[in-house]
Amino acid sequence: MRPRRWTILERQAKNAPVDEELPEDPSVTSLVGGGFIAGDSLAALGLGIWGLLQTV
Repeated sequence: MRPRRWTILERQAKNAPVDEELPEDPSVTSLVGGGFIAGDSLAALGLGIWGLLQTV
């Protein structure tokens, strides 16, 4: 017996249009902005861990 999730996914795949175009690649601006956001969050995580280690 298949899980219900697979049955739903198969049904959706059968109803999907065949000639659907792929979306465009992200622009350079989006990639750079995403990198800045990821870098900022990693820096904040590192500072948080460092702060926690300083209290021990």
